[in-house]
Amino acid sequence: MFGCFSLPSSCGTVPRDFSVSLPRHMEALRGSCLTIPCSFTVRKTYEQDLTSDCRSEWRKTTDSKVAFTRTTTGNLEQKNCTTTVRDITEENQAAPTPTLSPPTVSVAEGQSVRLQCSAPVPCPSLPPTLTWSPVLGQVQVTLQQQEDNTYVQESTLSFTASHILHDKSITCSAEYRREDASVTTASVQTTPSVSYGPRNTNVTVSPSGAVAEHSHMSLSCSSDANPAVQHYHWYKADGGTHTSIGNSSVLHMNASRETTAVFCQAQNELGTHRSSVTSLDVQYPPETPTVSIIPSGPVAENSHIRLICRSDANPSVFHWQRETTAVFCEVKNHLGTERSVVSQLDVQFPAQILSSSNCSGDWAQILCVCEAEGKPFPLVHWTFPAVSPNLSISTRFSCRRLDRRENSASRGCDCVGCVDYTALCPQKSKSGSCSASVCGCGFEPNTTLKLEM
Repeated sequence: MFGCFSLPSSCGTVPRDFSVSLPRHMEALRGSCLTIPCSFTVRKTYEQDLTSDCRSEWRKTTDSKVAFTRTTTGNLEQKNCTTTVRDITEENQAAPTPTLSPPTVSVAEGQSVRLQCSAPVPCPSLPPTLTWSPVLGQVQVTLQQQEDNTYVQESTLSFTASHILHDKSITCSAEYRREDASVTTASVQTTPSVSYGPRNTNVTVSPSGAVAEHSHMSLSCSSDANPAVQHYHWYKADGGTHTSIGNSSVLHMNASRETTAVFCQAQNELGTHRSSVTSLDVQYPPETPTVSIIPSGPVAENSHIRLICRSDANPSVFHWQRETTAVFCEVKNHLGTERSVVSQLDVQFPAQILSSSNCSGDWAQILCVCEAEGKPFPLVHWTFPAVSPNLSISTRFSCRRLDRRENSASRGCDCVGCVDYTALCPQKSKSGSCSASVCGCGFEPNTTLKLEM
């Protein structure tokens, strides 16, 4: 790019008596400066002639003809002929392209990586600015002097390899500023190959959504891995146990209520990864429901009870039906309807004497009737504290259902107790009044009937 170096005769030398050391090649940027490192040697007998009066010139030649000259700016007394040219107009318009070391990257995930970006520095007073995209870790920038005394700007990027960098470009850009403050940029990039075990394992179901039992469905397993996944495994999830159901990337199966939760596992030489559990919406008609009553057995009236209807169905809609103390549940969906057997509720309530209890008759014979209701069946007790012990008394007891109360049939058997008096009062006291305490039923207080004769 630049021609030979020569010393004028005023220095007392001839070309064969010295040698010049120059870079073999340098790139220059139009509008910027160019510093050419240069040194020379002379025969020892001529070193005394290296004074401040010495001159040197650069000459650019074409076909051995001088085209123009540049004055050397180095200290010739120190054998330094380095020159900075500031009016470059004929060289490259574009910036020099930086280089990457290593030029390609092939690593396993988790390994440390060091990328070095180097750009020539033709003008040390205007070194290039090196930037990375993306910035993945620590960056260290240094200005390095080469063996030929040229300079290189170096930027070292240190990071840990990750799967997200696989096949993603990493770019180093060199920005050169000219002496007129304008900017030009050149860049270089590499695409790392990062090996890693399976990740992002996912299950896709076709058809999606609800499927009828026994219909055909396909399940696909996908996973991101480098190298590619070598083996796929399918499992049915049963609580804490896993049952193998296939060994391919696509699983073909008939929908079953026995397999409603599945997952797949992907494997390559670097590891394994499994998907999350996928729920399958397999729909089927109801089975015959059953009813549970809590608490079981007799329950007091107005107390809380819980009725549970169970049926295997998907989807399921429950309905309850009640007839007095008889209940049943019905389960239905778009595939069918099933009904449970009827369950009887044993609802118990305390005994009480009804207002229909009464006595009738004359002084010779009186009939007293005590009517009561309750569940369990009430026990009726008669007492006669005001009756003369020499009177003859006969009693009889019967039970019949009463319909006086709403839903009385659901409340058990009401009881009717009857007592016959052959004589309630002595004959000589026909106009007198007598009283009898009649009817003590269950847990209710006694009721007293007064009879006027």
